[in-house]
Formats: sequence, structure tokens, C-alpha cells
Amino acid sequence: MSLRTWPATLEALALLTLARVFLALTPAPRVLSLLSRPLRHAPLEGHARVTARDETRRAIFHAWRMGWLRNTCYHRAIAAHWMLRRRHIPSQFHYGALTLAERGLTGHVWLTDGAMPVVGGDAAEAYKELIKWG
Repeated sequence: MSLRTWPATLEALALLTLARVFLALTPAPRVLSLLSRPLRHAPLEGHARVTARDETRRAIFHAWRMGWLRNTCYHRAIAAHWMLRRRHIPSQFHYGALTLAERGLTGHVWLTDGAMPVVGGDAAEAYKELIKWG
């Protein structure tokens, strides 16, 4: 990890922590409503959007790898969503489910920018999408 990626990684660490508190203290219907608010500004476009999306993806990954908190896919998706909103990029949450022999019914949340995965997309193909919002 280079020095120029540290600011975004520190932002991701702070937002991952905030996402844990947010999910612990906010009722589920309110979570969905707050995370579905439209952008107030025109969306970022072009190369700047691709760069910001990639920076967000890397920052969330690096912060998650530091592993000082056990963050789930939902925490990572919320933190990435907040990072993208700050950069004027809309995103969508996807929730899917899958039955695993060793764990039974399990869920997964992933975040996309249009058709482009931001976080959690690597495992998304295995899951049956149940809900999409945002």
C-alpha cells in the first residue's frame, strides 16, 4: 500500500467503524430508507468516476484486511456507499441468499455502481439476488 492510498484507507476505516454503530443502533426499515436517498449533486462521470470507484474499492479492501474489527459484507457495502456518495457517485445495494451444506441459509450484500461491482461482487454470482435498493 502506497502513501497516496492512506487517506482513503483511513476514511474507509472510520466509515467501517461508523457502519458497525449505524447497523447496531438503527432499525432495519430506517437503514433501507437512509441508504436509498438520491444524490443531491450531478453524478461524477467519465475517467474521474472510474478512478474514484477504484480508489474506494481498494480503500475498503485495505481497511478490511487490517482486520482490527470483524466487518461483514454489509458493513463494507455501507462504508463504500458512503465513500462513493462523498464523491458524487450513486450506488446500489444487492442482497442475495444461498444455502450452504456446512452453514445452512446464508446471505450476502454487495454494492455496485451501475453494472460495475464495487465491493462484494466477487462472491455475488453464487447468490440468488432477493432485493436491490439504492
